[in-house]
Amino acid sequence: MSEDAVPERPPRVPKHLWDMIFPPDRSAILKIAARYFVQGFDQEESFEKALIDADNAAFMSGRTLKAYSVLGPLMGCDTKYLPFPHVRAACEAVGNTAQAFWSDIVKSDRPERLSFQRRLWWRPEGACLICGYAVSLNDRAKGLKFSRIDGEQDFIHESCAESLKIIGKAFGNLVYEESLVIQGQYEARHDAVRTNLACIASEDEEDDGYWSNDAGM
Repeated sequence: MSEDAVPERPPRVPKHLWDMIFPPDRSAILKIAARYFVQGFDQEESFEKALIDADNAAFMSGRTLKAYSVLGPLMGCDTKYLPFPHVRAACEAVGNTAQAFWSDIVKSDRPERLSFQRRLWWRPEGACLICGYAVSLNDRAKGLKFSRIDGEQDFIHESCAESLKIIGKAFGNLVYEESLVIQGQYEARHDAVRTNLACIASEDEEDDGYWSNDAGM
């Protein structure tokens, strides 16, 4: 098999796991899985561990790393290491929120606030959005509540209220910055399309009738 060839699914790797991987990434995943297999894990478990490793490596690079470098220290993480689950959720929500709502966010008078209102960053089940620890019934009575776009609510401990002001604004700023990047990419693509259409319209070629009549097909 050549270096660029897409490998076939190993027989003991479930199809649903295999289909989760972008085809060009499959060779790299199999190499990671092979190391686990040599260590004594069975084929399916080796593959699952390889998926987790690859996902972690992807998180610690690119745009999620930028979000982590800002939000991680604010939420108690050492960014040399992988984040706590609730912090990771916040970092991944930056790009997801921008992708979903960038058009509204860049036009808003309060883009950071709208970014938080439209956030795709939700609390862990039964826990505080900011610290990730459990929220008791007493906490719910005293703490803060913020509506989500899915109709549910996020809870914040009373003791985390000041942290929310800092972390919420930082999250909103990151989403706004990402939204501006997406807007720039969108406009660049449309400029390229308009340029191509203008070039086609200005070409002085003889019209053979193809675009106005399909009778000859």
